[in-house]
Amino acid sequence: DLFKTKSLHKTVQKHTDGAFARYYTISEWSFLVSRYFNLRDIRIYGSKEELIPLPGGRVKDVVMNIIPDGLTRFLTNSCKMGAFLVSILEKK
Repeated sequence: DLFKTKSLHKTVQKHTDGAFARYYTISEWSFLVSRYFNLRDIRIYGSKEELIPLPGGRVKDVVMNIIPDGLTRFLTNSCKMGAFLVSILEKK
């Protein structure tokens, strides 16, 4: 599917049940809430598991143990590669 959509974001969105989770880019989320709220801050968080595109198992465990936690926090949070968007909104 990644080759068809040419977008990791679109591929993840396609394979996620929207009843439980939705994936938005920062610009998509900003656009959706801007009509009703002032957006004070957006932060992105994530986990090491998200960064390692391998199925769960021994190989993934070994790779996760090799990669430093600080590096994964930098990639998921600072580089905004995580999947958990947190925003601070103010009522207009």
